[in-house]
Amino acid sequence: MDQFYLIVISLAVISLIIVLSFLGIQMNNQKNTSIKFPSTTSSICPDYWSSTINSDNETVCKVPLPNNKNVGALYDSNEDKTNLENTKGYSKDDNTINFNTNDWNDCDKKNWTVKNNLFWRGVNEFSEC
Repeated sequence: MDQFYLIVISLAVISLIIVLSFLGIQMNNQKNTSIKFPSTTSSICPDYWSSTINSDNETVCKVPLPNNKNVGALYDSNEDKTNLENTKGYSKDDNTINFNTNDWNDCDKKNWTVKNNLFWRGVNEFSEC
């Protein structure tokens, strides 16, 4: 009877090793190195902001009014101007920011969101600065 248990356990261990080896080989062949983590795919505008088309036919981000979600420290004053007015690409006429210019790269967007206490999915998590 003891020999029976020894044979069953040996077969089970050998089967387990074979199955796990097969799964490991399959997972290794399926890995995709082109996918970055965390995701750096972001929307056009920070979370809870809307996008609109300006007079130059460019997509711009409409800045929410104070006391709305995700405005952070934009309306805080700094040297006689708000942080919003110090933002590059800001248009006071229609209260929008154009992030689609050469002035903005991913690191600039991340630094701007951190400085102004905003959340922008895909930008806040960017780690290549």
